[in-house]
Amino acid sequence: MYQCSKCRKTFMERAAQCKCGAWNSHKEVDLTPGPQLVGGQENDETVAAPITSLDVIRDRRYSTGLIELNRVLGGDEHSSGLVYPSVVLLSGEPGIGKSTLVLQAAANVARLGHRVLYATGEESRSAVTARAQRLNAKDDNLFLVADSVLGRIEQQAKEVMPRLIILDSVQTMTLPEIEAEAGSVSQVKGVGNYLPKMARTFDASILLIGHVTKEGGVAGPKTLEHLVDATLHFEGEQGRSLRMLRTHKNRFGSTMEVGLFEMAPDGLVDIESPSAHLLAQRRLGQPGSGITAMCGQNSRRAMLVEVQALVGLEAQRLQLVATGIDTQRVQMLLAVLDRKARLSVGNKQLFVNVVGGMTIDEPAADLAMTLTLASAVANCPLPEDLVAFGELGLSGELRDTTQAVLRLKEAAKMGFKRALVPPFKGLDDVSGIELVRAETLTDAIEVALGPVEELVERIKASQEEDE
Repeated sequence: MYQCSKCRKTFMERAAQCKCGAWNSHKEVDLTPGPQLVGGQENDETVAAPITSLDVIRDRRYSTGLIELNRVLGGDEHSSGLVYPSVVLLSGEPGIGKSTLVLQAAANVARLGHRVLYATGEESRSAVTARAQRLNAKDDNLFLVADSVLGRIEQQAKEVMPRLIILDSVQTMTLPEIEAEAGSVSQVKGVGNYLPKMARTFDASILLIGHVTKEGGVAGPKTLEHLVDATLHFEGEQGRSLRMLRTHKNRFGSTMEVGLFEMAPDGLVDIESPSAHLLAQRRLGQPGSGITAMCGQNSRRAMLVEVQALVGLEAQRLQLVATGIDTQRVQMLLAVLDRKARLSVGNKQLFVNVVGGMTIDEPAADLAMTLTLASAVANCPLPEDLVAFGELGLSGELRDTTQAVLRLKEAAKMGFKRALVPPFKGLDDVSGIELVRAETLTDAIEVALGPVEELVERIKASQEEDE
């Protein structure tokens, strides 16, 4: 902060002339109290020490009672999730269920014997209590306060001494020292700078709820996302009960984990088998439908998803509509399919979709997506018991991907008999599923759909019929 030596008012930025009229009177000051470090001087991290003399301290965690939330936070599904001290930012569209999620987690933490302080700056205590009663989330260790002044909330925290502090929402919180409205860039930035020190002072986790902009990003300065330890995004489609929790940043775990919930009348319910949920309504024997296995580099769980493609009416040029996958990635796959396998969509409408509202952002889905496109173009269904994954190069070669064993085990668990994969080196067979290795896209198409020449002739005949 910067304080005027004449009027003693503080500001977020230094100015040549203060509002009181004084010139060059702004001096940099630190108005935040220094946190009390847990463990005494021997754990003082502000003292330099040789790295060879330091031990790796395992993150201290406690469970939120929600399996999927624990997983996304980087902890064990059943026993641990939130790290303390830490600051976690949760964002999402209005009405998606952010308050429901944090209130259920707060009640579960309270039932474990930890005290929780829930500070709401948008609703009354009565409104939060009514929601807690509907969700069966009432407990004596859960304390509510309706306030938006961070200093007063901190005083309440000194009385409660909570393990978890929830602020709903960060855009409503204010620091009296900053002369700006709640939700302004100055206030959000000031609150974001203050909260990590507050978390260390109380040795607690702080869970923030954040508003989002029209573009879907967190409202306020971008620096807010850099100040917190983890950034989670809660999303879902209107009219559907499926909710997805993604992490864009996590200092204590992977950023590739995805948590799935179902919105029920009495709150959010964990979906412990996402693959079964996403494939439950799959129609067998349909052209333009394929199965791939999603799994991030550091993820501990694979997930099977269905990708679909539909060739529509004739158009002046190719009209591509892609949902759940990058459009430019699909265009690249179409180009490789055309040049290396001579299977072309032509000037038609093409619709590509990832079922269930899922989003694919890893190259491991290239092979399944390309086979699905070929299936749609040739009007020939893929085998029902086949799952495929692998990266596709511009020369038509198939490249290895990460976490192959996890993907194969999940496919075997869901009853798939064969897996079409790149020529992995050192990859052993997985019980319950047959590995079919292919070096090029042409090889993969012949395994899944038959000889390429026959598919090309089939497409030509179909085009002649249309004409």
